[in-house]
Amino acid sequence: MKNHIINSFALLMLTAFILRAQNLELNSDCATNPPDFEQLSYQAANDAVNSESDLITVKKTKVICPEYIANLVKQLRRGHLSNDNKSIAIYFLGSFRPNDTDSIEILIENIDFRASRLDPKTDLTRWGKYPAEEALIKIGKPVVAPILDYLPNETNKLRRHLMGEVLRKVEGKEAAQNQIKQKITGEQDVARQTNLELVLKELEK
Repeated sequence: MKNHIINSFALLMLTAFILRAQNLELNSDCATNPPDFEQLSYQAANDAVNSESDLITVKKTKVICPEYIANLVKQLRRGHLSNDNKSIAIYFLGSFRPNDTDSIEILIENIDFRASRLDPKTDLTRWGKYPAEEALIKIGKPVVAPILDYLPNETNKLRRHLMGEVLRKVEGKEAAQNQIKQKITGEQDVARQTNLELVLKELEK
């Protein structure tokens, strides 16, 4: 009986070890590090994004881990990128249509970031004046609730306008207006109500 218990325990430990080894092997098959936009020239960053997009999205021969997106967000959050490299990093992040909180928040925080040039290295423009706004629109529905949470405290006219435009393009004008009206109804703070009413006014144009 004792030997049976020992053998069963040993088998259980061996199974756990094999499963852990398999998980490690699977995890090693996905990439965790995006291009280092802090160190690359724009030309090199552009080439890297084209190559990564081809492997990940088109050919589907490269699999990325969740850490890949997280590390891309960290580069944006550190704030060491040139204007052109920040534009392409934001575009690249949006191309994955991430729905995690950190990705959406960094894009909302940078919604009024203005690209100095419109995709200066390609004939087909990949982003316009406000690349983070376009990335949020590309992500779609997952950005609606976070933007509605941001708007009551947003005092910057441009940022309010851009957030309203994202809601309009993702939800449609009428649905966006109704959602903001619901937020106003449930809001007790006068200043926060005012910010929401200003967005609503913008959407009525």
